[in-house]
Amino acid sequence: MPGFASNSKRSFFPWLKRELEAKGHSVQALDLPDARIPNIANQIEAVLKQVKFGPDTILVGHSWGAVVALKILEKLKTPIAGTILVAGLIEPAVKNRESWPLRLIFNWRFTWPKIKKNAGWVKILRDLKDPLIADNQGLRIQQELGGDLIEFEAEKAHVCGKVEPVVLEHCLEKIKIFTTRPDTLFGATYLVLAPEHQIIQNLIRQPSKKIKNLPAIKNYLTKTKKRTEIERTAEGRDKTGVKIEGLEAINPANGEIIPIYIADYVLVDYGFGAIMAVPAHDQRDWVFAKKFKLPIKLVIWDRQKLTDKSSQIVEDVLEQAYVGEGILVNSDNFSGLSNQKAKIAITKFVRGHLVTKYKLRDWVFSRQRYWGEPIPIIHCANCALNNPVGRGIVPVPEKDLPVKLPVVKSYAPTGTGESPLADITNWVRVKCPVCGAWAKRETNTMPQWAGSSWYYLRFIDPTNKKFLADPKKLQAWLGAGSPLRNLSQANIGGVSMYVGGVEHATRHLIYARFWHKFLFDLKIAPGSEPFSQLKNQGLVLGPDGRKMSKRWSNVINPDDVVRDYGADSLRLYEMFMGPFEQSKNWNSDNLMGVRRFLDRVWRLSFKVSKTDIKIASDLESLQQKTIQKVSQDIENFSFNTAVSTLMIMANNLELAETISRSLFKDFLKLLAPLAPHLTEELWSNLGEKRSIHLATWPIFEPSKIKINSFKIIIQINGKVRDSFQVEVGTSEAEIKKLALLRPIIIQWTKDQKISRMVYVPDKLLNLVLA
Repeated sequence: MPGFASNSKRSFFPWLKRELEAKGHSVQALDLPDARIPNIANQIEAVLKQVKFGPDTILVGHSWGAVVALKILEKLKTPIAGTILVAGLIEPAVKNRESWPLRLIFNWRFTWPKIKKNAGWVKILRDLKDPLIADNQGLRIQQELGGDLIEFEAEKAHVCGKVEPVVLEHCLEKIKIFTTRPDTLFGATYLVLAPEHQIIQNLIRQPSKKIKNLPAIKNYLTKTKKRTEIERTAEGRDKTGVKIEGLEAINPANGEIIPIYIADYVLVDYGFGAIMAVPAHDQRDWVFAKKFKLPIKLVIWDRQKLTDKSSQIVEDVLEQAYVGEGILVNSDNFSGLSNQKAKIAITKFVRGHLVTKYKLRDWVFSRQRYWGEPIPIIHCANCALNNPVGRGIVPVPEKDLPVKLPVVKSYAPTGTGESPLADITNWVRVKCPVCGAWAKRETNTMPQWAGSSWYYLRFIDPTNKKFLADPKKLQAWLGAGSPLRNLSQANIGGVSMYVGGVEHATRHLIYARFWHKFLFDLKIAPGSEPFSQLKNQGLVLGPDGRKMSKRWSNVINPDDVVRDYGADSLRLYEMFMGPFEQSKNWNSDNLMGVRRFLDRVWRLSFKVSKTDIKIASDLESLQQKTIQKVSQDIENFSFNTAVSTLMIMANNLELAETISRSLFKDFLKLLAPLAPHLTEELWSNLGEKRSIHLATWPIFEPSKIKINSFKIIIQINGKVRDSFQVEVGTSEAEIKKLALLRPIIIQWTKDQKISRMVYVPDKLLNLVLA
């Protein structure tokens, strides 16, 4: 609806109508009667006759048209989808002219509760340099109506340009997202909303005929309510979701129309509860896209590997999302930029804003418990009277720290909700260190992360009575570059490896890092970072695929497993179940397989020679490969493949009539971290006096590996199409001949001429087609 003395053929209205219709919307651009001398009653009547308002209607009013829009909302019997007020006003407040004519044509009274009920979502667009409407009117509308106030510089004063992109942008219902990777926006191929997102809730409350699968959406929402946040975000968990049939989004970077999904791996309290999904550059999005067969578009690639064919890399080479740094490809005018520069450029291009976000879970620091560190605070009623601002809260003097728990024979809940300490009068009652009057100690304690945020520092020197820990010991164990640290990992200082669930990233890790940096500033902690690496373990789910819970009667009691199968069987099975980071279902049938493997190892000990004998070359080669693989796998937390490698070694040892004593000892050493009890027993049976867990780890000797074959990769015009194994010593001519006989290569080169073949010895053969 146009403004005062205007019509649907002026300003941005014709352009806006064309743009919206091109995007599939039905648009009515109205001409209000009596445009120069408005009679608002007549104008409302004319609009209600021409327009059929419904739950999908979006009402746009410009200037005086915004006033008419508000009065129409008063008359409606059912709510509409949304309202956009452009350069609107709700008071006769104008610049540089008398306002009395406006006072005469309208009484400026609005029934705000009725308007708010019918308006749907609200957007208030105000030109920062509007020469007509008073500057306070945008804020006044927001105060009365709520909604979003968008202030911007219009293309022409009073938002009267032939083209006004900001108006179009807000006519299309926007989904606000937060992303740390705006550089990948051209690779967004679908949008994901959290199940709790407001748009989803609106769809349920006010169903639209556009949505074709509302029952499926409701069913999915019901299922997600049963899952905890930890279950929803667990690494390796199968991704679930449902497409919103009938609703699509427009990628603001390239204008592409993309589908919208609801998926519970997106949380409503992260960012805005909505993400642009870029499967080529985010592993969770990759897994989701693979499951739902969604497009994967590469937009960043390693500078060193960049070619003009990079846009096909996803299909040919990538087996997971590429999350590294690189150069932009497939990104229109931004192609060729480094991804770091592109973050700023693309954010500006799509009218986004660079912000800093902190993600911190609510944490109730205190608890009403006996055990836990007492909070060093005293509550003094006398000080509260003398200084009401301080409320009588007095810190315990440093000389009296730490406050220790009272030694009692027993403690019980108070029944009042207070800590059990509240009933221990001789501990609670204390003299105020400020005024000397009788006061009370704080009875809440800190049993959560107060102590666990620095315990790793104290472990290094637990009996020191002068310092938290000896500075020299802290530097030796936790300092950057210390020779005591594992040099194969990033040697940046701090604890080498932190292992914890995904929930630690937003809880304990943040608190521990805060405490550590405080201690670093005090020159107590040896480095600025507490942990150099983080590993998240997946959940062990019940046999039914759900989190173990008494509620589901699917809890596996470890004591029962140890009783029936042994402690080593339990330990080894948990590591053999699957990748460390992924959640896995418990399966007792598979547990029996692990137990049989340990039984086989026990039987192998009876084949060990009394004295050391020469190891056959094939077995020696396998021994070295096993040492290399198990060593790497344990270091990389790939315990499942380490167990698999040891099983392969055991299979080969079973084929030998007699097993070399030194070979079996090395095998036991490799198995020891995974099955400590059995290996200790067998180690002792071999006559060893010291524990196997104090023995030297086997040394990998690559010179003893016997190589019988190698893999040749076949490329066609630089793209990988096939690979095959060839025996050592095979000539170049024979390799080329074998490659051309392979069915896949015959298919790719059919009816085409091979202009040349480029051979990289023992690695690669590239066929160049004419």
